[in-house]
Amino acid sequence: MAHRWLENIRATHQLSVFPGQSLTGSWPSVFNTALQEFNKLSTANNLGVTLTRATAPVNRFLTGANIQFEAASTGSSFTFNDTFLGSQTVTLPSSFMARTRPLPSPSNGDRLGQALILVPAIPKVTAGPTGQKVLREAGDPIKLDLAIHELIHACGLDAEDHTPMSDPDVFVATPDDDPDNTDPSKDRLDVGTKNGVHQKVPPLFLSGPTVVKIQLLWLVPNVRIHFPHTF
Repeated sequence: MAHRWLENIRATHQLSVFPGQSLTGSWPSVFNTALQEFNKLSTANNLGVTLTRATAPVNRFLTGANIQFEAASTGSSFTFNDTFLGSQTVTLPSSFMARTRPLPSPSNGDRLGQALILVPAIPKVTAGPTGQKVLREAGDPIKLDLAIHELIHACGLDAEDHTPMSDPDVFVATPDDDPDNTDPSKDRLDVGTKNGVHQKVPPLFLSGPTVVKIQLLWLVPNVRIHFPHTF
């Protein structure tokens, strides 16, 4: 189920994201682009939340980043040692899957206090001419798609909130990689078909269902139940 963030965080309409030292290769650049692109999507769709770059990681006192973004190799784990819920270990099952672990506060109605993102350090795709295909590192466009997808999760959306295949966008559950045979900078993800046309990202876009689900978390006031007086 979707989760709202703690009210003192939600009221700012902003989440801070810390890029860890495990981000190597082109990931630091992709991370910066991901924050910019998310904020463009937020402005265009009035999502009610934007992202900033944090200068300190998450910590037990909730005084650091709201979200920490790290990378690990396939089949490996990364341990976030100092979250407000204690040590948290996240494992990547494959070279093309990322993970976001939301950390809800049991004492605050399961409101999110922090979120942890782990991406594959070297996501892999199979590309090349017919008969000469090889496994290689995915290009930055695919890394960007992975990052944006996980940042949407970090806003509060869960697996059950993935975009329906009838109206696909960057937040579909199982996109197909669509690598270029010769140029990784032209790699894309095929997120599904709409009106008979394959939808590929980038360019990044959000469908109506994803927009509404984020807006419900960040723009709709908290529900208050008023009990009538009895005499």
